[in-house]
Amino acid sequence: METNDCENKIIDFVHHYIEILPPFFLILIILFGFGHIFSFSVACPTLIILFGLFIAYLFFSFKETGNLVRNYPERGSDKCHHAIILAHKNDPISEKFDLHEFFNNLGGEYICGIDVLIKEFQSSSKEINYKVYEVTTKEQVIPIFMNEKTTHLWIFGHGQRNKLRFKDADLCYFEVRNAPQKVFIGQFHCNSIFGKSFGDYNKPKNQDITHFLRWGPFIRYSV
Repeated sequence: METNDCENKIIDFVHHYIEILPPFFLILIILFGFGHIFSFSVACPTLIILFGLFIAYLFFSFKETGNLVRNYPERGSDKCHHAIILAHKNDPISEKFDLHEFFNNLGGEYICGIDVLIKEFQSSSKEINYKVYEVTTKEQVIPIFMNEKTTHLWIFGHGQRNKLRFKDADLCYFEVRNAPQKVFIGQFHCNSIFGKSFGDYNKPKNQDITHFLRWGPFIRYSV
């Protein structure tokens, strides 16, 4: 008999402990790497410039994604379609998509490659049906998983391998284990070493689910 592994506190503990390691090691690598190659007077301004360019790139991706989500939210969603799920742990971004919203949310799910998907679906010579679903609770997202017409799930948000996080309550993938089988499942949020993913339960033909953390700017390249 299958059990809900979201109740396993060891999985949560390991995930949260590992979360702090990549940023820590990344900072060390950058500091020591640049320190050995350049003098401090050269390395410091170089890092500041690179960081500024990186933030600018993320902001324009954030703004473009917002415009695409608002202007092209769906096509043919009354038929079998790709579900692009934006699972917001905080409130959705307002219509402004300005610098204030960007820094309040550090881009949130809007920097993870949703713009790449929408542009690809819109420009494809073969009509690809899709819909962007912005959800803030597990009660809103469960019907999307259980819908027979959502054949491909692109899941963006926060979580770990066995759950999707929301502000008030997490969706344990165990809860939707009986969903209709999907063609593709992509868990484009943090995953973890342990735990059963939605793909483990659903057995889709194709999936993109990892055993490690995923960060927005790098998820863009996975998409």
